[in-house]
Amino acid sequence: MELTDALIGMLRVEQDIPKKARICYALGEYRAREAVADLSRNIDLTVEVKKEAGKRMPRWGKYPAWEALIKIGFPAIDEMIRNIEASENEKITELSTRVISGITGKVLAETIVQKRADEQTDPAKAAKLGHALYYLRSTKVPRSAKQ
Repeated sequence: MELTDALIGMLRVEQDIPKKARICYALGEYRAREAVADLSRNIDLTVEVKKEAGKRMPRWGKYPAWEALIKIGFPAIDEMIRNIEASENEKITELSTRVISGITGKVLAETIVQKRADEQTDPAKAAKLGHALYYLRSTKVPRSAKQ
């Protein structure tokens, strides 16, 4: 726990994108469920991934927090639903939806999002969940954390 707590603290204050990517990667490898909220806030963290001569490819893809959340698994689903309900950012909605699908598979992800939309009493949040549901049904959402 001390190591994951330290990594979470570093993620909260770090400004350097490559360092944040490494921290996200480590939290995913540790399956640090206590990091879900912090990773969720960084879900759209984007790193440029390219092969350079003589260098190894990084162990993470374009969205390292997204990958970490998929690795953490089911503990991340409720936070992804909250992201979808609260965000006005299309990329955050897309990535949050892809986390759910990456954890559960497309069919179960549709079931989860539909159930949450049906239970939602706030029309604005229900509409956002409906949009995520439409996204799940109309696109091919990858099940793997690697892009």
